Amino acid sequence: MDKPIGIIDSGIGGLTVLKEAEKQLPNERFIYLGDNLRCPYGSRESSEIVTFTREMINYLLQYDVKLIVIACNTATALALEYLAQEVPVPMLGVVYPGSLAATKQTTNGHIGVIGTVATINSEIYKRTIQSIDPAVRIYSLACPAFVPIIESGVVDGKELETIVEAELMPLKRWELDTLILGCTHFPLIKDIIRESVGNDITLIDSGAETARKLKKIVLKYGIQNTNKRSGAISSFKTTGDVSQFQKIANLWLDKRVWDIEKVDLSQRDVKDISF
Repeated sequence: MDKPIGIIDSGIGGLTVLKEAEKQLPNERFIYLGDNLRCPYGSRESSEIVTFTREMINYLLQYDVKLIVIACNTATALALEYLAQEVPVPMLGVVYPGSLAATKQTTNGHIGVIGTVATINSEIYKRTIQSIDPAVRIYSLACPAFVPIIESGVVDGKELETIVEAELMPLKRWELDTLILGCTHFPLIKDIIRESVGNDITLIDSGAETARKLKKIVLKYGIQNTNKRSGAISSFKTTGDVSQFQKIANLWLDKRVWDIEKVDLSQRDVKDISF
Protein backbone atom coordinates (compact mmCIF):
# COMPACT_ATOMS: atom_id res chain seq x y z
CA MET A 1 0.00 0.00 0.00
CA ASP A 2 1.95 2.99 -1.29
CA LYS A 3 0.04 5.58 0.70
CA PRO A 4 2.08 7.94 2.87
CA ILE A 5 2.42 7.84 6.64
CA GLY A 6 1.62 11.13 8.34
CA ILE A 7 3.67 12.47 11.24
CA ILE A 8 2.54 15.52 13.20
CA ASP A 9 4.18 17.56 15.93
CA SER A 10 3.92 20.97 17.55
CA GLY A 11 7.19 21.85 15.84
CA ILE A 12 10.49 20.20 15.01
CA GLY A 13 10.55 17.62 17.80
CA GLY A 14 8.82 14.99 15.71
CA LEU A 15 11.84 14.93 13.41
CA THR A 16 13.38 12.65 16.04
CA VAL A 17 10.57 10.19 15.28
CA LEU A 18 10.86 10.63 11.53
CA LYS A 19 14.62 10.05 11.53
CA GLU A 20 14.22 6.63 13.12
CA ALA A 21 11.08 5.83 11.10
CA GLU A 22 12.99 6.35 7.85
CA LYS A 23 15.51 3.75 9.04
CA GLN A 24 12.88 1.28 10.21
CA LEU A 25 10.68 1.63 7.11
CA PRO A 26 12.97 2.52 4.17
CA ASN A 27 10.34 1.76 1.52
CA GLU A 28 7.74 4.16 2.90
CA ARG A 29 6.69 7.70 2.06
CA PHE A 30 6.26 10.15 4.94
CA ILE A 31 4.56 13.52 5.22
CA TYR A 32 5.75 15.53 8.20
CA LEU A 33 3.70 18.45 9.52
CA GLY A 34 5.09 20.75 12.20
CA ASP A 35 2.92 23.46 13.73
CA ASN A 36 5.90 25.69 14.43
CA LEU A 37 3.80 28.85 14.24
CA ARG A 38 1.86 27.92 17.38
CA CYS A 39 4.62 26.07 19.21
CA PRO A 40 5.08 25.40 22.09
CA TYR A 41 1.94 23.45 22.93
CA GLY A 42 3.09 22.62 26.45
CA SER A 43 1.91 25.89 28.00
CA ARG A 44 -1.47 25.97 26.22
CA GLU A 45 -4.95 25.06 27.42
CA SER A 46 -6.17 21.52 26.79
CA SER A 47 -8.94 22.71 24.46
CA GLU A 48 -6.43 24.54 22.27
CA ILE A 49 -4.17 21.51 22.08
CA VAL A 50 -7.08 19.31 20.98
CA THR A 51 -8.16 21.88 18.38
CA PHE A 52 -4.67 22.32 16.95
CA THR A 53 -4.09 18.56 16.83
CA ARG A 54 -7.41 18.03 15.04
CA GLU A 55 -6.45 20.68 12.48
CA MET A 56 -3.14 18.94 11.77
CA ILE A 57 -4.81 15.54 11.44
CA ASN A 58 -7.50 16.87 9.11
CA TYR A 59 -4.85 18.53 6.97
CA LEU A 60 -2.95 15.28 6.52
CA LEU A 61 -6.07 13.26 5.78
CA GLN A 62 -6.45 15.13 2.49
CA TYR A 63 -3.23 13.38 1.38
CA ASP A 64 -4.87 9.97 1.93
CA VAL A 65 -2.41 8.95 4.63
CA LYS A 66 -2.72 5.34 5.81
CA LEU A 67 -1.62 6.00 9.39
CA ILE A 68 -0.88 9.03 11.56
CA VAL A 69 1.81 9.30 14.21
CA ILE A 70 1.22 11.98 16.83
CA ALA A 71 4.90 12.63 17.43
CA CYS A 72 4.21 15.07 20.25
CA ASN A 73 3.92 13.98 23.86
CA THR A 74 1.65 16.89 24.77
CA ALA A 75 -0.76 16.17 21.91
CA THR A 76 -0.62 12.46 22.69
CA ALA A 77 -1.44 13.15 26.33
CA LEU A 78 -4.34 15.52 25.73
CA ALA A 79 -5.74 14.77 22.28
CA LEU A 80 -5.02 11.22 21.07
CA GLU A 81 -7.68 9.36 23.03
CA TYR A 82 -10.24 12.09 22.39
CA LEU A 83 -9.64 12.28 18.62
CA ALA A 84 -9.11 8.58 17.90
CA GLN A 85 -12.86 8.04 17.54
CA GLU A 86 -13.02 10.74 14.84
CA VAL A 87 -10.14 9.62 12.65
CA PRO A 88 -10.64 6.95 9.95
CA VAL A 89 -7.04 5.67 10.00
CA PRO A 90 -4.90 4.11 12.76
CA MET A 91 -3.08 6.57 15.02
CA LEU A 92 -0.02 6.07 17.18
CA GLY A 93 1.16 8.26 20.04
CA VAL A 94 4.55 8.47 21.69
CA VAL A 95 3.76 7.80 25.35
CA TYR A 96 3.16 4.04 25.52
CA PRO A 97 6.27 2.95 23.55
CA GLY A 98 8.54 5.05 25.76
CA SER A 99 6.80 3.88 28.93
CA LEU A 100 7.14 0.22 27.97
CA ALA A 101 10.83 0.60 27.15
CA ALA A 102 11.46 2.30 30.49
CA THR A 103 9.78 -0.45 32.51
CA LYS A 104 11.90 -3.03 30.72
CA GLN A 105 15.09 -1.05 31.33
CA THR A 106 14.83 -0.07 34.99
CA THR A 107 16.47 -2.27 37.60
CA ASN A 108 15.72 -0.28 40.76
CA GLY A 109 12.15 0.67 39.82
CA HIS A 110 12.80 4.42 39.90
CA ILE A 111 11.83 6.02 36.57
CA GLY A 112 11.99 9.73 35.86
CA VAL A 113 10.03 11.61 33.20
CA ILE A 114 10.83 15.06 31.85
CA GLY A 115 8.44 16.88 29.54
CA THR A 116 6.36 19.99 28.98
CA VAL A 117 4.13 21.42 31.68
CA ALA A 118 1.01 20.07 29.96
CA THR A 119 2.43 16.57 29.57
CA ILE A 120 3.62 16.38 33.16
CA ASN A 121 0.38 17.83 34.57
CA SER A 122 -1.66 15.30 32.59
CA GLU A 123 0.11 12.49 34.51
CA ILE A 124 -0.20 10.32 31.40
CA TYR A 125 3.23 8.77 31.91
CA LYS A 126 2.44 7.94 35.53
CA ARG A 127 -0.82 6.24 34.56
CA THR A 128 0.70 4.42 31.60
CA ILE A 129 3.79 3.17 33.43
CA GLN A 130 1.79 2.01 36.44
CA SER A 131 -0.61 0.15 34.15
CA ILE A 132 2.42 -1.78 32.87
CA ASP A 133 4.17 -2.23 36.22
CA PRO A 134 2.36 -0.99 39.36
CA ALA A 135 5.49 -1.47 41.47
CA VAL A 136 7.48 1.19 39.64
CA ARG A 137 7.91 4.62 41.21
CA ILE A 138 7.58 7.56 38.81
CA TYR A 139 9.19 10.94 39.33
CA SER A 140 8.03 13.68 36.96
CA LEU A 141 9.64 17.02 36.17
CA ALA A 142 8.37 19.76 33.87
CA CYS A 143 11.08 21.50 31.84
CA PRO A 144 9.29 24.43 30.16
CA ALA A 145 12.46 26.21 29.06
CA PHE A 146 13.67 23.53 26.66
CA VAL A 147 11.19 23.59 23.74
CA PRO A 148 11.28 27.36 23.03
CA ILE A 149 15.08 27.29 22.99
CA ILE A 150 15.24 24.26 20.69
CA GLU A 151 12.62 25.74 18.35
CA SER A 152 14.76 28.87 18.08
CA GLY A 153 17.53 26.70 16.63
CA VAL A 154 19.78 26.52 19.69
CA VAL A 155 20.79 22.91 20.41
CA ASP A 156 24.23 23.40 21.96
CA GLY A 157 26.43 25.93 23.71
CA LYS A 158 27.37 26.96 27.23
CA GLU A 159 24.20 28.98 27.85
CA LEU A 160 22.00 26.00 27.02
CA GLU A 161 24.16 23.72 29.17
CA THR A 162 23.62 26.06 32.13
CA ILE A 163 19.86 26.11 31.58
CA VAL A 164 19.65 22.33 31.28
CA GLU A 165 21.71 21.83 34.43
CA ALA A 166 19.43 24.16 36.38
CA GLU A 167 16.21 22.60 35.07
CA LEU A 168 17.33 19.05 35.80
CA MET A 169 18.77 19.72 39.27
CA PRO A 170 15.74 18.16 41.08
CA LEU A 171 16.45 14.80 39.40
CA LYS A 172 19.58 14.31 41.46
CA ARG A 173 17.67 13.60 44.68
CA TRP A 174 15.49 10.81 43.26
CA GLU A 175 18.00 7.97 42.72
CA LEU A 176 16.77 7.31 39.19
CA ASP A 177 18.27 4.65 36.97
CA THR A 178 16.04 5.43 33.97
CA LEU A 179 14.87 8.75 32.52
CA ILE A 180 12.23 9.12 29.81
CA LEU A 181 12.70 12.05 27.46
CA GLY A 182 8.98 12.76 27.48
CA CYS A 183 9.08 15.35 24.72
CA THR A 184 10.23 14.58 21.20
CA HIS A 185 12.19 17.84 21.14
CA PHE A 186 14.46 16.68 23.94
CA PRO A 187 16.57 14.14 21.98
CA LEU A 188 17.85 17.14 20.00
CA ILE A 189 19.75 18.10 23.17
CA LYS A 190 20.30 14.55 24.40
CA ASP A 191 24.07 14.95 24.74
CA ILE A 192 23.63 17.94 27.03
CA ILE A 193 21.02 16.10 29.09
CA ARG A 194 23.38 13.14 29.32
CA GLU A 195 26.17 15.39 30.56
CA SER A 196 23.85 16.79 33.21
CA VAL A 197 22.41 13.53 34.59
CA GLY A 198 25.53 11.38 34.23
CA ASN A 199 26.19 7.98 32.72
CA ASP A 200 24.47 5.92 35.41
CA ILE A 201 20.99 6.87 34.17
CA THR A 202 19.62 5.27 31.01
CA LEU A 203 17.90 7.77 28.72
CA ILE A 204 14.76 6.55 26.96
CA ASP A 205 14.01 8.31 23.67
CA SER A 206 10.23 8.05 23.33
CA GLY A 207 10.46 9.10 19.69
CA ALA A 208 12.84 6.32 18.70
CA GLU A 209 10.76 3.77 20.59
CA THR A 210 7.67 5.02 18.76
CA ALA A 211 9.32 4.56 15.38
CA ARG A 212 10.08 0.95 16.25
CA LYS A 213 6.47 0.46 17.35
CA LEU A 214 5.33 2.07 14.08
CA LYS A 215 7.12 -0.61 12.08
CA LYS A 216 5.34 -3.34 14.04
CA ILE A 217 1.94 -1.72 13.46
CA VAL A 218 2.53 -1.28 9.73
CA LEU A 219 3.43 -4.96 9.41
CA LYS A 220 0.56 -6.04 11.68
CA TYR A 221 -2.03 -4.23 9.57
CA GLY A 222 -0.38 -5.36 6.33
CA ILE A 223 -0.18 -1.79 5.05
CA GLN A 224 3.53 -1.69 4.26
CA ASN A 225 4.64 -0.45 0.87
CA THR A 226 5.89 -3.40 -1.15
CA ASN A 227 7.59 -1.28 -3.81
CA LYS A 228 11.32 -1.36 -3.19
CA ARG A 229 13.07 1.99 -2.82
CA SER A 230 16.63 3.02 -2.14
CA GLY A 231 15.39 4.84 0.94
CA ALA A 232 12.35 6.46 2.50
CA ILE A 233 10.90 9.56 0.84
CA SER A 234 9.78 12.41 3.08
CA SER A 235 8.08 15.73 2.40
CA PHE A 236 7.64 18.48 4.95
CA LYS A 237 4.99 21.02 5.90
CA THR A 238 5.34 23.77 8.48
CA THR A 239 3.10 26.56 9.70
CA GLY A 240 6.17 28.56 10.68
CA ASP A 241 9.32 29.88 9.05
CA VAL A 242 10.52 27.59 6.27
CA SER A 243 14.19 28.60 6.46
CA GLN A 244 14.32 28.01 10.22
CA PHE A 245 12.63 24.64 9.82
CA GLN A 246 15.05 23.70 7.04
CA LYS A 247 18.06 24.68 9.14
CA ILE A 248 17.14 22.34 11.99
CA ALA A 249 15.87 19.56 9.70
CA ASN A 250 19.16 19.55 7.80
CA LEU A 251 21.09 19.38 11.05
CA TRP A 252 19.08 16.62 12.70
CA LEU A 253 18.32 14.43 9.69
CA ASP A 254 21.92 14.61 8.42
CA LYS A 255 20.79 15.45 4.89
CA ARG A 256 19.63 18.36 2.80
CA VAL A 257 15.88 18.84 3.09
CA TRP A 258 14.31 20.69 0.15
CA ASP A 259 10.67 19.65 -0.08
CA ILE A 260 9.27 22.05 2.54
CA GLU A 261 5.97 23.89 2.17
CA LYS A 262 4.50 26.56 4.42
CA VAL A 263 0.84 25.85 5.19
CA ASP A 264 -2.06 27.56 6.95
CA LEU A 265 -4.08 25.26 9.18
CA SER A 266 -6.78 27.67 10.28
CA GLN A 267 -8.27 31.07 9.66
CA ARG A 268 -7.38 32.22 13.17
CA ASP A 269 -5.35 35.39 13.47
CA VAL A 270 -2.27 34.06 15.21
CA LYS A 271 1.13 35.66 15.36
CA ASP A 272 4.39 33.84 14.81
CA ILE A 273 6.12 33.07 18.09
CA SER A 274 9.74 34.15 18.30
CA PHE A 275 12.21 33.48 21.07
